[in-house]
Amino acid sequence: MEKLLMKMEADPTVIVDWHAYAVAADAFLKAGELEKTSALLRKSERLITSKTRKSGYEFLMTSHAAVGNKHEVDRIWELYKDVVGFYNSGYRCMISSLVKLDDIEGAEKIVEEWECGNKLFDIQTPNLLINAYCKKGLLEKARSYAEKFSEGGKEDCRTWGILATGYHMNGQMAEAVETLKTAASLACRPGWKFDRSTVSACFDYLREKGDVEAAHELLRLFREMGHLPTDLFDKIGSYIDGGEPPMERIDKVQDRGMDSTMKLIGSNPWRGNAISRVFGTLFNSTEALATASASVFASAPHPFVPLRRRILRSGNPRVSILPVLHQWLEEGRNVERSELQDFIKQLRKFRRYTQALQISEWMSDELNHDLHPGDIAIRLELISKVRGLEEAEKYFYSIPELLRVVQVCGALLSCYAEHNCLEKAEALFEKMKHSGIRGPLPYNTMLTLYSRMGKHGMVDILVKDMEKRGVDYNIHTLNIRLFSYAATSDINRMEKLLMKMEADPLVSVDWHGYVSAAEAFLKVGLLEKTSTLLWRAEQRINIKTRKIAYEYLMTSYAAIGNKDEVYRIWGLYKSIVGFYNNGYRCMLSSLMKMDDFDGAEKILEEWESGNQSFDIQIPNLLINAYCGKGLLEKAKSWANKLSDGGKEDCRTWSLLATGYCTNGQMAEAVESLKTAANMACQPGWKFHNLTLAACFEYLKEKGDVEVAHKILGLLRERGHLPTDLCDRVENYIDGGDLAVLE
Repeated sequence: MEKLLMKMEADPTVIVDWHAYAVAADAFLKAGELEKTSALLRKSERLITSKTRKSGYEFLMTSHAAVGNKHEVDRIWELYKDVVGFYNSGYRCMISSLVKLDDIEGAEKIVEEWECGNKLFDIQTPNLLINAYCKKGLLEKARSYAEKFSEGGKEDCRTWGILATGYHMNGQMAEAVETLKTAASLACRPGWKFDRSTVSACFDYLREKGDVEAAHELLRLFREMGHLPTDLFDKIGSYIDGGEPPMERIDKVQDRGMDSTMKLIGSNPWRGNAISRVFGTLFNSTEALATASASVFASAPHPFVPLRRRILRSGNPRVSILPVLHQWLEEGRNVERSELQDFIKQLRKFRRYTQALQISEWMSDELNHDLHPGDIAIRLELISKVRGLEEAEKYFYSIPELLRVVQVCGALLSCYAEHNCLEKAEALFEKMKHSGIRGPLPYNTMLTLYSRMGKHGMVDILVKDMEKRGVDYNIHTLNIRLFSYAATSDINRMEKLLMKMEADPLVSVDWHGYVSAAEAFLKVGLLEKTSTLLWRAEQRINIKTRKIAYEYLMTSYAAIGNKDEVYRIWGLYKSIVGFYNNGYRCMLSSLMKMDDFDGAEKILEEWESGNQSFDIQIPNLLINAYCGKGLLEKAKSWANKLSDGGKEDCRTWSLLATGYCTNGQMAEAVESLKTAANMACQPGWKFHNLTLAACFEYLKEKGDVEVAHKILGLLRERGHLPTDLCDRVENYIDGGDLAVLE
């Protein structure tokens, strides 16, 4: 390459332009020859003309950044602004250069400068900074920028797509899915593509989590907005439902080698811009670069993957994480205590408790790190979740007494509370109080336990004890008290506490706090106050909580009979949250609570036409409501419709059997029960015992023992009833006592 360059410079018939030097500099850079790269960049700059300075300066900025020369980047940027002017592409180059130099602060200033002066908005410019934030793990900053542009009417699917990839690369899959959903719901510029690995990881996450409904909803958005090739939709849909993952298509580029390139050079007159094109072909050839930078690539044959990413991408949470750690050490790399602690924190966040425990134990067993009280407390909680309370207690008592400090005891207290071991929790809490408790955490643990176990009288006693000992409360203390007062409908105390919380500038009442208070007012019939608190709850909803919050609000407004508000929230839910089976269940339940069967039927028809993930519970809600109202013909009509459509389910026919039984139509009840008993059913679901008892009693009184034995045989064969219960029912049919099903 150098010989060819010298030959070209010496030939008076050859005009070497700025771009030829730039391409040559790029080749030297790839080979790690930084001095030669800088020299060629200087030569390139001297050949820039008035016609080429825009693209020339932009190239030089990014090239000097690649060399690590920030001074030259700043100098070229000033030249660019003075001579070329304000161009989005120039700002993009400067931001990219500063990001490459790890000068995030400088990049932020350039984006601010661009925001003040741009006349033609280009989302790619701020997206560069958002992408840099994501790579650095500064996801709060990245999200803040994304939301800023959305609020300013500059929402773009590329921005949210980048943010989704950022969350994915940092192992925050719940946020990645939510962000990808936002991106998928937006139109995008033709030609732009989502990151395949992010899309794949999100569908993997939803499938492993068992949230098939959310996966189909996400796929529906991709389909509607045309973000993925058509042939992929069916493959992804099949994968979501349990099939094989779709293989990504890889476009292979054939390398024709250097021979054809040299023939091209030999036949070219080497005039003007043609030189740059031929030069570019030469220096970007796979073979040429492999020769020029053999030493560089030999030392790094595979792209480096940080340990954090290896751990968070390790897939199945039931598979051991230890091979990943051992491989890291075999590569001759170190790992710091703080890194391991961060990995444990992330894995706990994603409920990968077994892997978190493996790292905790590896940290002390393999690396011989001394455990601090914080490490011990976390391990204690992990053992309790993975191996049970008894093993957690054994570990606690194996710790030297010197290390059984408040933090470690607090972890054991949390374990007791999680397993509802009240006596053990109280005994340990008393010991902790004698040792001296300064913070509210142990008190909050006990308050939660008392509240959960219905011992609401202990809540006030414990709060007074906190005040007596001078232990400050926090927002969690107040919320537990609020929920406790709401649970017991202690309206006076609840109102006083709510006013106190609202008046405190350091306390923020969330939407759930207001909903709990609203439910308490509803219990005592104070509907106006209930509505006021539901409105306040709505004002506290944010992007992360809106799905579950809107579902709560629908059912709460239905409970007070406010149909207008139910429909208003439903409209918000569909437009902002999207198509979720759970949302349709809430809406159907709400309408039936208000006896609006016409509305419920319309919602069910809407769901039928749009659902991507069939859920029998949704039509069963309407069938059950029909049965409750004695509308058995309508109920049976829906059951038959589902069966005719291949959606037959034993739960549907069991509901119908109970409906007939309740309404005294025992012949129809027996026939429906027989149909239900002949079908497989979801594990954990149980037949209604009173319906079973009534049907067997009816058949026995009628003297139809043969049919009774046939139904029992179906129930036994399908595993719908335990074997011992089947034996007792058989004994009853043959003349025994009816109490067997009670």
